[in-house]
Amino acid sequence: MGRSITPKYVVTVTHVNPSVVSTPSVWNCRESGRPTAANLKRWVDLYHESLKPGGVNEHVARAFGAGAWLQSARLMNNADGSRETVAEWFAGRAREVYPSGNTRS
Repeated sequence: MGRSITPKYVVTVTHVNPSVVSTPSVWNCRESGRPTAANLKRWVDLYHESLKPGGVNEHVARAFGAGAWLQSARLMNNADGSRETVAEWFAGRAREVYPSGNTRS
């Protein structure tokens, strides 16, 4: 049997069409970089590219149209169970959330 590993960070998303539901995605720091608002925006941009013709998620865009696009994304600390938000992206802007509760857009 394999082993189970809790990922340190996860991304949860909200689609434009609320009937499109996604499970949390693992944030891989080696592939996506440090968990920052800028890197989360890049991740969202790559997801949106994958919805275009020839992309790996083209079938999702065909099924749900514009509803497959993301309305928001939240990058959360998952390792300690706090689910503390590290960075957020809303259609049109991204912001980092610091432990003190202060934010930077």
